[in-house]
Amino acid sequence: MTHNGRGQRGVEMSGASLGSAEISWSTGSGIVTEMEPGACPQRRRLLGLIGLTVLGLGSGTEAWAQRPGNPPRGKNRRDLVTPVEGVVPAGANEPANSRAASAVSKEASRESLRQGPLAKLVAIAEQSEQALAEIADYSAVFTRKELVKRRLVEQRMEMKFRQQPFSVYFRFVSPDEAGREVIYVDGRHRNQLVVHETGLKAIAGTMTLALNDPRVVQESRHPITSVGMHNILKKAFDTFPRDAADPEVDVKKYPNAKLEDGRACVAFVLKHPNRQPAPLHYETHLYFDQETLLPVHIERYDWPRNPGQKGVLVESYDYSRIRTNVGLNDVDFDPRNPRYQFP
Repeated sequence: MTHNGRGQRGVEMSGASLGSAEISWSTGSGIVTEMEPGACPQRRRLLGLIGLTVLGLGSGTEAWAQRPGNPPRGKNRRDLVTPVEGVVPAGANEPANSRAASAVSKEASRESLRQGPLAKLVAIAEQSEQALAEIADYSAVFTRKELVKRRLVEQRMEMKFRQQPFSVYFRFVSPDEAGREVIYVDGRHRNQLVVHETGLKAIAGTMTLALNDPRVVQESRHPITSVGMHNILKKAFDTFPRDAADPEVDVKKYPNAKLEDGRACVAFVLKHPNRQPAPLHYETHLYFDQETLLPVHIERYDWPRNPGQKGVLVESYDYSRIRTNVGLNDVDFDPRNPRYQFP
């Protein structure tokens, strides 16, 4: 059975209600309910499955990094924790007048969005932005689904995240990668990934890999630098102007949505009925935790391959079991941490 109401793609029916219909998305993790009325070779293969993301920025296969580099030849463990000399924070050399002009332009764009078809979504997103501003670090379970070379890759990992300096620790728990650990810290480890595998693959020991190493990129849509709930909102606000410019954009709000594990959320479904050059995605589902307003889940769909078909899931990111401001420090992002299993 499918539901083909305006602004909604065909879906498989399941156990959550949407008015008189029952609806869920079998390819994603979210279930929306109660729509708000009126709302609109050996070595090469070794790391082939390290598909770390984000949150996902942009569309199509992208490199993991904006800063290419080569892995160090030596195996000195101190090389893994030596800060890179001369690393300057983004925007530090930007002239004050340029920053001011950028701030004015940003506010003007925001004001326009507040008055447009995305007004309700932008209002919640700005509250979520304020909530995230109070969060310096968190731990979570991160689940991602990405369409890579026409194959949907799903991975699940325990995650530690620190905003400054940007730091990520992953311990994979999904069956195919269970036990793999990965660390990335902006300005450390030569701005490379520190990785170790498990089982037979562990013969390589601890490795440092450039973020755009082919072994990393081949099954990843986005750089690890795009991961995190903060980046969900950054991406959203980057794309909102293009979404709003579509006169046919359809936005619906679901104030009592639920995810598969029962988490209560406020959800928005943003859809572009007709393919246009400006919007990046055919359909976007964005979920905010009902209590904290944190952006905990997002799904993005490409346009249907043929008329009358439903959209194609290209990426989905979910953050669950979130604990915020837990006091993460350097040892949490150091491969020498005795709690970790780096060789």
